[in-house]
Amino acid sequence: MKKSLYVSLMVLVTAMNSCITFYFEKPLPIDAKQCKSMPRALRGKWTGSEGTLCIDKTKWVSQSTDSLGVTTTKVEFELSDSLIMKKYKQYYFFNTLNTNSFWNVYVGYKSDSLFIIKRLAKEDSLSLKTNLNILPDSASQSNLFYRTPITKKQLVKYIEHGGFTDTLFLFDIKNRTILK
Repeated sequence: MKKSLYVSLMVLVTAMNSCITFYFEKPLPIDAKQCKSMPRALRGKWTGSEGTLCIDKTKWVSQSTDSLGVTTTKVEFELSDSLIMKKYKQYYFFNTLNTNSFWNVYVGYKSDSLFIIKRLAKEDSLSLKTNLNILPDSASQSNLFYRTPITKKQLVKYIEHGGFTDTLFLFDIKNRTILK
């Protein structure tokens, strides 16, 4: 009986964790300085399957052309009160403010000839507990809310132990292309 209950509970937890969004009360890490410009390695013109991305000191602008030849330009990200970037060691932490007044955090770093940007994924909910002993203060459906302040040393430790498991972007620095 206990075994079947345990299996049922694990199936339910896995199903509920299929798509989790992590929210933080403040931009992370709480003790890192805010950057005023994008990383040098990211600045410039990038080509990818979706079009062109131009990154300057303060913003990312995408440009795409549809099959009719209509070109669309859109500011994707811009450093502001709702996009705060912090740096510690070789890591850049991109924090975006949501309509719920909580923040999402992404990590970016250079690795060989790539600049990689990752986010937290469902696997990270357990590893935040095991590596940093941090639990969400509240949860709703597939959202986890954290009020615990996380320092730069804690975040680096977390990254070095495999945290931030979902890769969003792979920038090939040498060829100036976006691989993912």
